[in-house]
Amino acid sequence: KQWYQRRVAITAGLPLSFSNGIFVKVTSILKDQNNFYDMDITDTSCPKIPWNNTAQNVLTIVHSFFQHCKADKAGNLPEFVNSVVKLLVKESQVVYVLKLVSPFLRHVFQDRTHHRHPTIIATLSSLYQAIFNLLAETTVANPNLFVDYMYYNKYIFIGDELKPMIEKHLQYIPVNIAAKLKILAYN
Repeated sequence: KQWYQRRVAITAGLPLSFSNGIFVKVTSILKDQNNFYDMDITDTSCPKIPWNNTAQNVLTIVHSFFQHCKADKAGNLPEFVNSVVKLLVKESQVVYVLKLVSPFLRHVFQDRTHHRHPTIIATLSSLYQAIFNLLAETTVANPNLFVDYMYYNKYIFIGDELKPMIEKHLQYIPVNIAAKLKILAYN
């Protein structure tokens, strides 16, 4: 644990270009489908962590990095999320990216010196695209996880900013999930 903390403390102070290396490492993790397992939070026989140790170690380092770095490191976040959307074909991959990015969104949101709103909107727009792609193309074991995530973001970060995007995608996802998301689009 101390090794991680020391490494993160050093990397958090490095220039913005260093965060590109972190994004490259996460992308390489996401490209390898063997790093991720099927997940069902209601099935006790499924692994508790739906990715392997390598992916978990990278998640730990990146999560710590995002928690300790300055908000200006957010500059590459929307581009990173947008670049990996096509790689996210498993539910566990989408959850992995949500776990990476969500704490940093909170960090950016709380930083009063940084013009944060466009960064949050751009990042969440890409994340929502990944979620809608997943919901439209596969049977998702935990759809309420994604519905709850979208509701949380609406009321904490973005309000109705992504309403047009949600309206557009409702027709492509299963009716039972679309019914839960209608309030986001028509409220």
